Amino acid sequence: ITGDERCRNTYETALSFPAAKLAFINSQKVDEMTVGQAKDTDAFTTLEYEEFEECLARVALEKYKSIKQMRPPAMISAFIANLLGEENTEESMNTATIIRCPRFNWRRQAAPLADQTLTEFKRWLEVWQRLELSDIYYFPVWEKGVH
Repeated sequence: ITGDERCRNTYETALSFPAAKLAFINSQKVDEMTVGQAKDTDAFTTLEYEEFEECLARVALEKYKSIKQMRPPAMISAFIANLLGEENTEESMNTATIIRCPRFNWRRQAAPLADQTLTEFKRWLEVWQRLELSDIYYFPVWEKGVH
């Protein structure tokens, strides 16, 4: 939307190693916790599938917590898309925070005014097709009303 103040927001996200470790620990069952040295084969150093899912969700929520416009399901989906290489972090944030305003489909939705002849209406459509309006403030919010 041209000129919309909400479109000027910049977002920053970060994920620290301690936050990821904390998500790993908090995803585990309490009975698996131990004190002292842990071996590679201990239950404390691995995750079951359900625990892994929870860990991914916790890491996603931690990574995108500074972006108030993102809801938790969007945070988790964005993080998984990051892991799979489908989107980078910036693309994920843009997808989740973009402000959408559908364009007026004048070819399908336009109708002549009550006192307008079909010839005048067709001329108006020819003019409308050539107009470049995308640089005007708050385009396309007002597009349907103007047409």
